[in-house]
Amino acid sequence: MHDDHTTMTPELLSLFITDAKLQNGADCGESVPYEPASRELGSALYNDPAWDRQAGTNHRVVDCDFSHLGAGAIVLGGGNRKTLTPGGNSVENCHIHHTGRLDGRAPAISIDGVGNREAHCLIHDVPLSGVNFVGNNHVIEFNELHHICLPPTHDMGSVYTGRDPSAQGNVLRYNFLHHIGNPDASTFAIYLDDGACGVTVSGNVFYKVTGERAVHSWGNGHTIRNNLFIASRASLHPPLDNTKWPAYMAEPVRVLWMRKVIDVLQPPYSTRYPHLAQLYEKDPNFPRRNTVENNVSFRSGDFGAGAAGGKNNLVTDEDPGFVDADAMNFQLRTNSLVWAKLPGFQRIPFERIRLYTNDHRPTLPESGNRRERRTK
Repeated sequence: MHDDHTTMTPELLSLFITDAKLQNGADCGESVPYEPASRELGSALYNDPAWDRQAGTNHRVVDCDFSHLGAGAIVLGGGNRKTLTPGGNSVENCHIHHTGRLDGRAPAISIDGVGNREAHCLIHDVPLSGVNFVGNNHVIEFNELHHICLPPTHDMGSVYTGRDPSAQGNVLRYNFLHHIGNPDASTFAIYLDDGACGVTVSGNVFYKVTGERAVHSWGNGHTIRNNLFIASRASLHPPLDNTKWPAYMAEPVRVLWMRKVIDVLQPPYSTRYPHLAQLYEKDPNFPRRNTVENNVSFRSGDFGAGAAGGKNNLVTDEDPGFVDADAMNFQLRTNSLVWAKLPGFQRIPFERIRLYTNDHRPTLPESGNRRERRTK
């Protein structure tokens, strides 16, 4: 990477990069050894982006704007999947919009590695995916995403992961996902695809998700708790049961990822995620379930077969008592019926789900205002 217009600071606050060439290597292999930098941008050759990015630790991209890009905006790596060592890198308080103008397949933000965080970002007008994550122990929180998975997009989510059951410990919490999806295709606000397992989806607000459903949980072992579904499709996909799961786990790519590149039956995976051993249970009667509890569906239908075994979920067409639904302020009033009918429901800090102002971002963009977008 070469950039004569970039000023480096220890905190990497307000970073502006131009005329940069970003390249990646192969999908697997050995890393070229070098001393990883921390809190500083540099350049290195990577031959192993899938498993050991050597991306340094505690990098931050904060208070930046990205718009009208040919592909995506940010690739956030860091951490070691073999040892589960966290990267501690983060993207925070960034405004990202109108990406993917040339390569519509590129997500606005891609996250990999272990233990990274993306928070308080506003992401909108993205043709395919807003956030795509792989790896372990990431936290995606306090973000607003809207007008993502736009037509003619099919088979995608505004937040997406899939295909690797070993990618455990990821948390999606306190996000506001609205006006998401192509109503004529299989699109989702959160898409846990093709055997993804062990994701926690908690405290999120879904509004006007017009695709197939708000959350698609095509795996098992997910926790879907304390979410608010409004004018969306709350029905959940049933977990992949044991009539199909053993064959899925026997596929060569699963053997490669889960027993050769890493081994989920040995430390640190076996000690950090002891339930991974159950992935190899072949008894056809062995239950494959998700934890679905304390969710509220308002004019969004029931939670369907994907909530089998779930408990304490409230499905209602009666106004729950929002502070100001017309302004998309979906905080629940103190007299909301939810507190009486679902006493286990925890307050969602809706007022914190947004960009925030500071010295680097003194005002909020208009597209961050909570209002319905005018249409012709």
